[in-house]
Amino acid sequence: SSLDMGLDVALEELADQPEAQIGGKVDIHTDLDVPKTVNYNQNVELHLYRIVQQACRNAFEHAGAKSILISGTLKEDQVELTVSDDGSGFPLSGLHDLGTLLANRHFGLANIFERAKLIDAEVSIKSEPQKGTKLLVVWSSNADE
Repeated sequence: SSLDMGLDVALEELADQPEAQIGGKVDIHTDLDVPKTVNYNQNVELHLYRIVQQACRNAFEHAGAKSILISGTLKEDQVELTVSDDGSGFPLSGLHDLGTLLANRHFGLANIFERAKLIDAEVSIKSEPQKGTKLLVVWSSNADE
């Protein structure tokens, strides 16, 4: 329901209420650059929010992250969001397509990539064991046209 007030407000709420939003207690900070309040297509906002929420949940549940940073820029024509964590990280080899993710039971990551595909967003992940994970999602309104 906080999405009704904008994507930035919903992300701030996610950071303020991690127990309610991702199911556990973890330190989540935000560093969002919002030059001017923008309301995007409801479908786009929902999928971007759920991608960030899933990335936070994965960091907490699977990587044991103690701290997560949601950062990025919300411009009129483009959204760039990064979720960085201090968790255990994981090897990325072989996890590049939806079929492989599902076969290896990486349902959270599969969900992230599927949601990104639905709104023509790009997702990239950088992770190494013992060095945390950084997920970047970029959506452009040009892709929506």
